[in-house]
Amino acid sequence: MRTFLGHCREAGRRRSLIVNLMFLYSFLIALYPDLCFNKRRVDTAATLPRPDLAAHRRAVQAAFSEIVTELAQILGKKLTAYIAGVKDTRVIDRWMQGGIEPYRDAESRLRLAYQMGKTLSEHDSPRIVQAWFTGLNPELQDRAPARLLKDGDVEKVGPELLNAMRAFLAGG
Repeated sequence: MRTFLGHCREAGRRRSLIVNLMFLYSFLIALYPDLCFNKRRVDTAATLPRPDLAAHRRAVQAAFSEIVTELAQILGKKLTAYIAGVKDTRVIDRWMQGGIEPYRDAESRLRLAYQMGKTLSEHDSPRIVQAWFTGLNPELQDRAPARLLKDGDVEKVGPELLNAMRAFLAGG
């Protein structure tokens, strides 16, 4: 630490603030390599101010059968069926094949679930995404996102869920 302080005194006279900060950063990283950030998350946050924008576009434009297929790959058929409000995973299989039309408001719920699931899966493993959907979320007053999707009105709970997902991605 003395070396660093001595360097700062000398450098303060002849170097710019930026050079001193760069030196401090390299000094700290050399001493504490665990201070490095998760590069995947930092890069995503730096390049995409709205990381869910591409997933939103896909959720809106893709055919319902494609949405259900991809969502079932991310969340599994049982959790997809739960969110859709159906009791049997055979319905999910039929939707994946494009054989039948979705029930009630299942399509809007699954499209929103896809948007969130796809965005989260680009940053974490499917196991983490499933845990996010089924776990109690402090951003949602300790309610589970899957339960809100299943029971709530998409127009009302949708913004809450998206904000909770964005907070999770930001690390908050």
